[in-house]
Amino acid sequence: MSEKHAVTLVLDEDGSIPLIQTELPVIALNWKEESKLVTYLDLRKPDVTIVDSYLADSSIYEILNNSANQLICIDDNKRMNYPQGASILNPGLGGIFLDYDQTRNPVFTGSEFVLLRKPFRGDLKISDLESEIKSIFISMGGADLLNLTPSIIGILSDVFPNATKEVVVGPAFQNFEEIKTKVDQNSNLHKNLDATSMKDLMLNVDLAITAGGQTTYELAKCGVPMIVIQTADNQNENVRFWKEGCRVMNTAKQIFDLPKFIEEYKDIKKRHEIRKFYAKFEFSKGILRII
Repeated sequence: MSEKHAVTLVLDEDGSIPLIQTELPVIALNWKEESKLVTYLDLRKPDVTIVDSYLADSSIYEILNNSANQLICIDDNKRMNYPQGASILNPGLGGIFLDYDQTRNPVFTGSEFVLLRKPFRGDLKISDLESEIKSIFISMGGADLLNLTPSIIGILSDVFPNATKEVVVGPAFQNFEEIKTKVDQNSNLHKNLDATSMKDLMLNVDLAITAGGQTTYELAKCGVPMIVIQTADNQNENVRFWKEGCRVMNTAKQIFDLPKFIEEYKDIKKRHEIRKFYAKFEFSKGILRII
């Protein structure tokens, strides 16, 4: 998008913490305060505004809608009634299960509008499936709020003692010290991976155990058979979608079913079926369709 348009990223911050690193101009602004937002909009006069917030209330969206030629509201759980005529972008697979009022708002959702990070968008060189599962990718999102990673490592050490465990540690993990006590000589810990490094890691594993968010799309694009665990309420519809083709767990309590699911995935036929399921969807062009 930035190649065709002048784009500014506005973060709801007061400037007290470091801003994210990006090629785009970044502004810190408490934009949920109406007076500050109005002042900013009067100065910048945006043509298109894209909003991604779990916290902004309806009055903020109305101000944004009145200030731009087009307002695009990113939404993943039908959080509110957005302003009349504003577009809703649900860039996840689960959006097809939500009963949006499309007479009020144009809605863009489903596999055609999944947003992949840039390294995942092109053609990827995906290796043939191995007859034996030798490496397993583990990612419980950015925070692992349910503290599942230590349990998963322990279970895999019992079920697949010789398999390499590639454990992704998110930026907000509070359980890193506990995780370090669970790893063995066949475990590798990965912190602060950029998108390219994440892609390269995914392309070199045989199986994934993942939380039910953005990582599922990237794993599917890389052709990695996965077991999906719902770790947050806003993943509910996404996990519901993956249930058609993959094994899923809707609650953390099901973690003890993991050995049973892994046993199924030992059968290469099962993993081939999952890859065929992935092949139904075209994830690479979501950003182009939105632009």
